[in-house]
Amino acid sequence: MKYKKTIIFFILFFLFLFSTPYILSTPIGKKIIVKIFQKKGYDFDAKKLKFSWLGPQEIYYLNISNKKTKINIETLLYHSNFFNLLKKKFFSKDLSFEIKNGSIFRDKITLKNINGFIKKEKLFLIKGQGDILSSENEKGFFNIDVKYKKDNYSGYIDLKNFPSIILETFKNKQLLLLKQLLGKTINIKSNFKIQNNEGPFDIVINSTNASFSFFGNYRNKEIFLQKNLIGKITNQEIQKKLKQENPIFIEISKDGFLLPIDLDIKKIKIDKAILNFGKFKIKDDTLNLIIRFLKYNSFFSPDQIDVWAAPFILRLHDGKLNIYRADFLLENSIHIFTWGIIDITNDNIKMFLGIPSYTLAKSFNIKNLPKNYTLKIPITGSMQKIKIDTKKALYQITSLKIKEKNPLFKFFNILKPKKEKNDIPQANRPFPWEG
Repeated sequence: MKYKKTIIFFILFFLFLFSTPYILSTPIGKKIIVKIFQKKGYDFDAKKLKFSWLGPQEIYYLNISNKKTKINIETLLYHSNFFNLLKKKFFSKDLSFEIKNGSIFRDKITLKNINGFIKKEKLFLIKGQGDILSSENEKGFFNIDVKYKKDNYSGYIDLKNFPSIILETFKNKQLLLLKQLLGKTINIKSNFKIQNNEGPFDIVINSTNASFSFFGNYRNKEIFLQKNLIGKITNQEIQKKLKQENPIFIEISKDGFLLPIDLDIKKIKIDKAILNFGKFKIKDDTLNLIIRFLKYNSFFSPDQIDVWAAPFILRLHDGKLNIYRADFLLENSIHIFTWGIIDITNDNIKMFLGIPSYTLAKSFNIKNLPKNYTLKIPITGSMQKIKIDTKKALYQITSLKIKEKNPLFKFFNILKPKKEKNDIPQANRPFPWEG
């Protein structure tokens, strides 16, 4: 009798086990699944469930949501056996998801009309396309085809009118700066083939505010350039502030370039970059002070200052930006230049303002100065508060004027300034305003 009961129990148990996927496919099973998701903080609903031991597992008109995210999928096919579901091995060796007409709503971004699949066989494959909508009513499109196996990546990414607001979700300072630079929408085309953590890639970016062509090599979490990086910045906020019609051009040399993928400013290396602002207008207290100082016989307080910048070279190492020499023509008449180091990580400036002899002659009527003479004025402080040592400058200018007016100085040629350490960087002439 005992054996009979045991046999009946096992038969019933195996019948129940065999019918488990089919039970879960019924309205009763759906209620069980809903409770499981609710315990994990999710709301679950689906019009039709179709589970089987061998697979595929089919879910139709799926809705999953929590406080932050909402997912709607018209058809979800999970190409795996039911045993993997019971063991919660969703990412098993034979993983294969297929999505038809899916949507994801999260924060300020909506992904719609998602069609694609994820497979994990010998390679991890992701292929899909869909629409992107932002809370700012920007509509974009994505098309992704990526193959991945440990330390090996290949494929392409095509993003059209991609809302840059997505970058805010990563909560990374460098990415937030990148968002501000690129503007509201971004077009990105990228091809890559990385093998054993090394290989070539290219990225072409055309955004609301900028365009860049990036051809590089990836190696052990670091990016190097194959060709010089050419970029054009038409940032509307910058142009509005600078009253600038022409774009800002930048060229970064491939030699000595290194970009870590974590975007740590201390690790970024740029041996040589050329930046060209061209002509612009700006309202700036520091420049206003310089002009009033150099036009010391006239009242000067314009709303906008005309600036013509010559292309200049800079270098970035260890979070320190080294500007070799940047020349400017202010108000179409005053030539000045600056050089030195901006410590980005510590927000500290150690630079100099250079006033050449012909600017001193024009501004202060100081004549007979050597052609290569430059009045050197320290610039310190931070990016938020720049300090120019005008007291030292006034003392030097007063000294030069006294020497010029005293006949004894002229007779004994004492007007010639004392030789200082020759650390004034050479000019890269001709300047654009010299024709």
